Amino acid sequence: MAEQRIPVAGLVVVSLDAYVDSGAGGFMPVPADRHHSCERYVAAEIVGPLNRGLPPGDRVPAAQVWVPGPERPGDFDVRIRAHGGIDLLLLASGSGDGHVGFNGPGAPRESVTRVVPLAESTRRDNLRTYPDFRSVDQVPTHGVTMGIATMADLAHRALLLLPGREKATAFRRVSRCRDYDPQWPASVVAACDDGVVYADVSAARGHE
Repeated sequence: MAEQRIPVAGLVVVSLDAYVDSGAGGFMPVPADRHHSCERYVAAEIVGPLNRGLPPGDRVPAAQVWVPGPERPGDFDVRIRAHGGIDLLLLASGSGDGHVGFNGPGAPRESVTRVVPLAESTRRDNLRTYPDFRSVDQVPTHGVTMGIATMADLAHRALLLLPGREKATAFRRVSRCRDYDPQWPASVVAACDDGVVYADVSAARGHE
């Protein structure tokens, strides 16, 4: 975007999930300076590159970066619906258990944005996503996540990206689905009105 000087001031960036910490007062967002902070990741990996080189008036404003929080998480869905839904939803699948966002195996089709306990399989998958975690014991046990219904009902178009041989099982499971399978939540792409799966050759052939 920045290389072509395309203004992105009208873009709203919506995150699927975020880790949360727990304390005596309940759940709270992870501090923004932590390596596994969703706010840090979105700023560094998504909004930062989009805004780089653009004049201030053409950049994505901070107010248009939405991250679900543990306080009144259901309000996230209300906000998205009021905005007209999600134009393009980018999804990934957990390699070991098919989680999408923090929706693990068994997540119901009707689920909305909420705080969830994280399955150990999901926490182990995320050791690859956040390599600064040295062991699964360092991965938070809870997260706030966009729900399956939020994704399926509020996304106008959804893309599930499956790169690499480690996604071969995900490709095999999802490619067989014609609707949502709660045992492999990334299959939500099949429940979306315009859902498409993109897999590279190693993922598509890795299960052969």
